[in-house]
Amino acid sequence: MRMFSFSSAPTPGPSPTGGEGAHILLSNSVFFAALSLCVAGCQFSPTVVPDSEPETVTAHPLSGLKRRQISLEGNSGNSIKILAEIADEPEAHARGLMLREALPEGEGMLFIFSDESPRSFWMKNTLIPLDILFFDAAGGWVSGVTMPPCEVDPCRGYPSQNPAKYALEIPAGSIEKWGLDEGWKLEISN
Repeated sequence: MRMFSFSSAPTPGPSPTGGEGAHILLSNSVFFAALSLCVAGCQFSPTVVPDSEPETVTAHPLSGLKRRQISLEGNSGNSIKILAEIADEPEAHARGLMLREALPEGEGMLFIFSDESPRSFWMKNTLIPLDILFFDAAGGWVSGVTMPPCEVDPCRGYPSQNPAKYALEIPAGSIEKWGLDEGWKLEISN
């Protein structure tokens, strides 16, 4: 980087405003303008490293699981956006939404499995009623059912009608309210 030197000694000759002090003031102004341009041009820009996750990823305050914006797409062009906690590990699969006192509309939990296979869920220690939607590896609709909280042990199981890779738990009543059934697809943002 080049360095500038500055001498405050007045230059000989008349100044436009009269007097040598004004000339020094003008010289100082020119110097500081040049210095500002140099500093601005010499500043380093920080390197921006893109996140490996899209902007829609956040952590849920209770579970700590990543959340991702997902969509349910109907064959007539309907689209429903859901902010879903991502349960993609066995521990998260086992815990699910147990002991939760509420699940706001527009939120849910998406269970992602490593393979497509028959799935079954139960409501042990789950305090709120839920709808569960099953989808195959391509995101195609498999089945859906409403699951009330379990009040007797052993708890009832809620199986998928066919093999599924994804299961989405959302607030109870969503299947009926949104008309979710055959023809709906699951889309997960990247």
